[in-house]
Amino acid sequence: MIMDNNLLGSFKPKRWFEEIKINQTLDPVYKIATKQQLVMYAGASRDFVPIHYDYQVAQNAGHDQVIIHGALKTAWLSQFVSQWAGVNSFILELEVQYRAIDFPGEKLICNGKVVKKTLGEFYGIVDIEINLEKENGQISVPGKAKLAIPSKEKILE
Repeated sequence: MIMDNNLLGSFKPKRWFEEIKINQTLDPVYKIATKQQLVMYAGASRDFVPIHYDYQVAQNAGHDQVIIHGALKTAWLSQFVSQWAGVNSFILELEVQYRAIDFPGEKLICNGKVVKKTLGEFYGIVDIEINLEKENGQISVPGKAKLAIPSKEKILE
């Protein structure tokens, strides 16, 4: 990618690849789902599995209350890394595992740590370990993300 140095001023990414460090942690983001949010998410995603909104179904499954959609938790982690990286970056890969059930009203924490950096053909590539963690420290959704982040070196080539 060729870009005049004078034009660089108008291209202002939130993060440059060169400024990111291995083992750098992302500022945590806190999430608390409400039952209303679960109903709204069900409508938007067309995921109408009753365990997410029907107390009796959740209770019959052995839970004290309805449970948060797994896909909503994935969306939170996607939003978490996207907002950290900025609008000039994009997610190349996102992988998560559902390891525990989360409930409305619980305070959940999105965490991340940079584990690898490589310079790609047009962007810097950053690998991040991510997770959704309960207040007690239990990780309910571990995962990883691979992001393409603007590189000064590539832009100024």
